[in-house]
Amino acid sequence: LTAAGTYNRTVTAANGCDSVITLTLTVRLNSTSVISASICQGQTYAFGSQNLTAAGTYNRTVTAANGCDSVITLTLTVRLNATASVTLTAPAAVCGQTYTIPGIYTKICIGEAANGCDSIVTLTVVPAGPSIATSIGAVSGCIGDTVSVPVTINMASGVSIAAISMAIGYDPTKMQCISSVTSLNTNIATGFLSNCGAFSGISQFRAAWFNLTPVAFNGVMFNVRFKILAAGTHNLVWDLSTPGNCEYADELADVISNTTWNNGTVSLASGCYGPPQSYLCLPTISTLPPTSIGADSVVIGGNITNDGGSSIVLRGICYSTTPDPNMGNLRTEEGSGIGSFNTVLRGLSSSTTYYARSYAKNSSGVVVYGNEVSFTTSAALPGLRCPGTPTVTDIDGNVYNTVQIGTQCWTQSNLKVSKYRNGNSIPTGLNNSQWEAATAGAYSVYENNLTNDSIYGKLYNHYTVIDPRGLCPTGWRVPTDGDWLALETQLGGSLQAGGALKSTLTQPVQGGWFLPNAGATNSTGFGGLPGGAAQGSFGYDLTSNSFWWSTSLSAPNLGWMMSLSYPNPYMVRNTYPRNNGFSIRCLKD
Repeated sequence: LTAAGTYNRTVTAANGCDSVITLTLTVRLNSTSVISASICQGQTYAFGSQNLTAAGTYNRTVTAANGCDSVITLTLTVRLNATASVTLTAPAAVCGQTYTIPGIYTKICIGEAANGCDSIVTLTVVPAGPSIATSIGAVSGCIGDTVSVPVTINMASGVSIAAISMAIGYDPTKMQCISSVTSLNTNIATGFLSNCGAFSGISQFRAAWFNLTPVAFNGVMFNVRFKILAAGTHNLVWDLSTPGNCEYADELADVISNTTWNNGTVSLASGCYGPPQSYLCLPTISTLPPTSIGADSVVIGGNITNDGGSSIVLRGICYSTTPDPNMGNLRTEEGSGIGSFNTVLRGLSSSTTYYARSYAKNSSGVVVYGNEVSFTTSAALPGLRCPGTPTVTDIDGNVYNTVQIGTQCWTQSNLKVSKYRNGNSIPTGLNNSQWEAATAGAYSVYENNLTNDSIYGKLYNHYTVIDPRGLCPTGWRVPTDGDWLALETQLGGSLQAGGALKSTLTQPVQGGWFLPNAGATNSTGFGGLPGGAAQGSFGYDLTSNSFWWSTSLSAPNLGWMMSLSYPNPYMVRNTYPRNNGFSIRCLKD
C-alpha cells in the first residue's frame, strides 16, 4: 500500500470462522524548504558537507522530525569585491595605512566596499613635487652667433627613465637650429637621436632616446644649439599639445606622470648692434649634407635662414653630373618660405658622382644658391630586376624599380600613389576621429611630412587595398596573405626571412632603422624601410617597425599584414584592425 486509507482483510480464525482485519493507513508527507544566502568573492559557504564558493542553486536532503525526507533548496549569491585604481601624492593614506615612498602598491581594504565585501585598491604614490622637472636655459648672444642652450633634468628620488621624447618649438625667422647637440650626458649617449626640421608645419628641435636599462641622473642632459638671426628675445617652447612629444617612459614603456616642462629663451646680448648687412640684402641659404645615398636616389635638402627682406616664392635643389649646377639643370621645387626642407632625388645613375646646390628665389626675382655638395651613388641595387619589367609607373607618374624574388616580381619601394587606378582621388587629410570611423579607403602621410612621403611612401587603411577601383598599376596587385607566406617560405621561414628583406641603413641616417637592425642583409634587394604606421594624423613606430597590408581578411574588421622590426630578423604575419594606416608593396600579376 502507498496511499492513505482504510483497508480490510479476511482470514480464517482459530475456531474455523472468518476473522476480518481492518487497517487504517496514514501517509506522512516529506517536507521542503527554500533558503537564500550570499557571500563575498573568495569566501565559502558551508552547506552540509559542501563548502560552496560559486553562485548557483543547490539541494540537500535531511531527515525531518516526522522521520521522512526534508529537501532544502539553497540559492547562493556571490557578491563581487570592489576594485579601484588611484594616484595620490606622498604621503598617501589608504584604509588606515600610510605610504611615503613613491611606487605602486596593492591594498585590500577589508569590508570597505559598498556591498560589504573587500575593496582592492591599486595605489600609485607619486612624489609631492614633480617626478621629473625639465628646463630649457636662457642664453644671449649677437646676431650671427651660435649659442648653446642647456637642457637640464631634475628627477625625484626613486624615479628612473628608459625612454625620452621631446620637442622644442622655435621661430625659424629668428633662429637657425643645429641638429647635433653638445655636452651630451653619458647616461643617455648610447642611442640618442636629435634633429631639427619642420614637423606638421611647425619648426622644432626634436630628441629621442631609448634604453632597456633605466637610468637616473640630474643636471645637464645636453646643449641644443641655435644661430641667432634677428634681434629681440626669442622663445624656446616645449610642444606639450602634441601627444607623445614631451614625455618620459620607464622600462615597461609606461609614461611617467607628474612631470613639468619649463621653457627657455635666446635673446640679444648687450653690446650687439643689430644684424650684419648681409642679412638685409639677399636670402641666406645653405645646402644640407646628402644622406641615405643609394644606387639611384639620395636624400638632400636646404635651409633658408633669412629671406633678405623679400618673401621666398620658390626653393629647391638643382643638380647635375658637372659642378656648379643651376636652375637650368635638373631641379626640384620644394614650396616657398624660409626654414629647412628635404627632398629625395630619384632616377639617378649608379656609381656616378653628382653635384647639387640648394636655391631660393624671392619675390624680387633674386635667385641665391647655397653651397655646393657632391656625392657618389652606390653600385647597382641588390636584387635582380624583373625580366622585361625593370620599372613600373603608377597613375600619378611615380616610377618604381622592380625586384625578382623567386617566382615573384615586387616593387622595390613603397607605394606613393594618391589615386585609384581609374583616376579617382583617394581621400586624405582625415582627422583622428574621422580616420577611426572610416569604412572606405583613405591614406595618410606620416606626421603630414612630405619628406616621409618621399622616403617611406603613403600609409593606407585596409579599405583602400580591397577597393575594386584598384590601387597598384595595371598588371599589378596588392599581395594576399598567401603571397606573403610564399615569400616567407622562399626565404627559409619566418625566423630569418625578415633579415633578407630589411634595408641595412641605420639611424641617424635618414630612412635608417633603429639599432641594432638585427640580421639585416637586404640580400633579396627588397629594401624594406622602417616606415611605421598611422592612425589619421597620428603616426607611430617610425624607424623601428614597418607594416605592409595584404588583401586578405581574418574577420570583418581585421586584415592580414606582414611586418619587420629592428630588434630581430623575423618576418611576422599577423592581423590588425583595418583602420590602421600601413604601407603597400605591389606584386606583378
